[in-house]
Amino acid sequence: MPSKSSRLFVALATIAVAGATVLGASAASAATAGARPAARHFSAAGEYEASVPAAHMSSHLVITETPDLRNAGTFEFTDIGDYGDWIMQGRTIAMQIASSESGHAGIVLVGKVTHDGITGWVGIPNYGQITWSATRDDAPTGADARLAKAVAKANAQQPPSNAAGTYAAQFPEGPTFSDTLVLRNDRYSTRDGSFSLTGLGDSGYWVQMGRHVVLGISQGSDAGVVMLGTRTTSGFNSAEKTGHYIQPGSGIYNWYAAKQS
Repeated sequence: MPSKSSRLFVALATIAVAGATVLGASAASAATAGARPAARHFSAAGEYEASVPAAHMSSHLVITETPDLRNAGTFEFTDIGDYGDWIMQGRTIAMQIASSESGHAGIVLVGKVTHDGITGWVGIPNYGQITWSATRDDAPTGADARLAKAVAKANAQQPPSNAAGTYAAQFPEGPTFSDTLVLRNDRYSTRDGSFSLTGLGDSGYWVQMGRHVVLGISQGSDAGVVMLGTRTTSGFNSAEKTGHYIQPGSGIYNWYAAKQS
């Protein structure tokens, strides 16, 4: 975590209420989710064998769910010393490597989570995106083959993106907070790149899979924040159906953005 307090977190601090301090304005919906039987909760938490074929890299992956949150927590690629935070919405997981013993800090990952494991994309700054997958250690028989097919299908069906541009981003918890979000393409790909939140002075990297985009703040007072959004015809999500982000050590909050140019 950054040494100085997060400006985004400070702006949200006023929304804390007794019994729901880590849930922000999502307290009602989160409380409803918490009331569901545990057996119905699908989680990414577990142990996996992960592979990034194009980088000739593999590692044991441990994903841990934060006890007082659902669909968020920390992860570790144990063999290469990569650590970070994650958040999941539906079956889509967003991950950012916050610290690394291998020089991977700031890299973002997106994936689809199933009972077999995870398939998705890694955004490599100044290079582009490459596929990755992870098989659950307790996956059903045939999981590796099914995941391999899913990776091949994703690789063949990854069309160009038009996510780059300028957006009016809204953070609706507490007093309404807005900022200008600017997404830029990478050198070799239109489906990943860098971004900045100009008012906050935050920046980082993003990667897209289908309609889902992950933004990881790696520079600025909000370093460590991982945002997950869904592309729409007008931008990312909406006031009625927001995207989510995790503020490590605080909780899960909402956001959405309208494209300006």
